[in-house]
Amino acid sequence: MSLLLTAKKELFVSSEPFRLESGQCLPGLDIVYEIHGPEGAPLVVVLGGISAGSSPGRHPGDPESGWWRGIVGPGLALDSDRYRVLGIEFLAGPSCPLRLGGDIALTQVTPRDQARALARLLRGLDLGSLAAFVGASYGGMVGLCLAEEEPDLCDRLCVISAAHRPDAWAQGLRTQQRRVLRLGRGSDLAQECTAIARALAMLSYRSQKEFEERFDTRVKDEGSGGPRFECEEYLEARGRVFAESFDAGAYLTLSQAIDLQDVDPARVAVPTLLISVASDLIVPRQLVTELHAALPHPLGHHCMDSIYGHDAFLKEVAVLAPLLQDFLAGGAS
Repeated sequence: MSLLLTAKKELFVSSEPFRLESGQCLPGLDIVYEIHGPEGAPLVVVLGGISAGSSPGRHPGDPESGWWRGIVGPGLALDSDRYRVLGIEFLAGPSCPLRLGGDIALTQVTPRDQARALARLLRGLDLGSLAAFVGASYGGMVGLCLAEEEPDLCDRLCVISAAHRPDAWAQGLRTQQRRVLRLGRGSDLAQECTAIARALAMLSYRSQKEFEERFDTRVKDEGSGGPRFECEEYLEARGRVFAESFDAGAYLTLSQAIDLQDVDPARVAVPTLLISVASDLIVPRQLVTELHAALPHPLGHHCMDSIYGHDAFLKEVAVLAPLLQDFLAGGAS
């Protein structure tokens, strides 16, 4: 059984103006997307966090590609032998063609803007309605917006580690990360500030329990800058890797987008399965419970126990796989 997807990035170009929620009107819309799977098979959109990109599964010759490679691929839970799997690059992201063109500044984008862009892509490519939408983290926020705005475009929705509004504590943390990003903007410290902001985010993506079990709190090295600690080296390394591919402007705009999420659950007229994580600091279980109680067509709320916090959707493949298979087969969890 192959776990590889065929590389197939495409560019959708729409010349019709596109108005963002901020009031900014774009002269057109360019979206990078990928579709993998048999022609005519049911279409499933799969979107992840702000750094996920358009490739949910691995590409040949690049075993590190694919942000959800344990879930998406031939024979896996989101089986690209049975479904057509569609992924997109987010507006304002580091690979957004509008940003790369250099002449359009996207400084405020919302999850609803992403949903409207996706709707235009679906109609522009004449893809019809979705058999399902599976969204994790930011992708789940976009899914909720699509279900509220365009319920006829989606038969079923699965939202993992996302909700209808931001959590106040997590919002506060992101505002301070963005202060760090702004401090470095336009200077030779921009990349370092991006790395610091990402390191702070990593603290919130994982659980206190994981850090306690994973890292030795004793001094690891005595350098010229003072004592160094194991967790410090891990966070700095993760921040540096992120900053090499994700610029400060994209990070600032998409971080802000998370805090602009505003969905009325009562208007989500699509059968919706919710999956949360008990240790998630960013999207706490009680916020997802609030969403579940207000949905008109809930398919259930499954709360995972995991040491990985918000990142559990990337780590807990064995738990998520059967839930997603059941969801795609028409069941509820």
